[in-house]
Amino acid sequence: MKTQSRSATCSLFGKIEYPTIDRVYREMTELRKNTPTLPVDLIISSGGGIIDVGFALVDLLTLFQRRGLTLTSVGVSAVGSMAIPVFMSAARRIITPHTSFFFHELGYTTDGERITTRESGFRTGSLRKDEEWYSEIIAKQSGKISAREVRKLMKKTSNLYPDQIIRYGLAHEIIE
Repeated sequence: MKTQSRSATCSLFGKIEYPTIDRVYREMTELRKNTPTLPVDLIISSGGGIIDVGFALVDLLTLFQRRGLTLTSVGVSAVGSMAIPVFMSAARRIITPHTSFFFHELGYTTDGERITTRESGFRTGSLRKDEEWYSEIIAKQSGKISAREVRKLMKKTSNLYPDQIIRYGLAHEIIE
């Protein structure tokens, strides 16, 4: 998928897991090596995944941009949970007409069971810090929604659709 100008493409489809960091890093490094002046479109369709991996991707993409990479996130279909701050880490963010964002409380899975912040005693401090980072990344990048408002969206489990995504500053435009 191309945006308005010629660009290279990297994708993030499916669950965000530990191998995702290595794959995205290798793809971005290869693109920078082979097409150093081309901007990169990061196509994202993901319901999220592991919290630490999501934050690692945010940091990695921020580092690439600080080193001169022009990055555009392209949201396709569902962008949820930890995929949202990854999407938000790009300087330019666009979505397709059928993209939705899914917010919910951060949590973790143990023995196949997902535990939310309210249900966890021993991980609450860590999850609260993760939620703080999560909401601050989104608020900073959007410039239109506060971290507190992001946390409210998370608490009530919210789906946002293209017009809302644009209104909250989560994306800059809807591509047709």
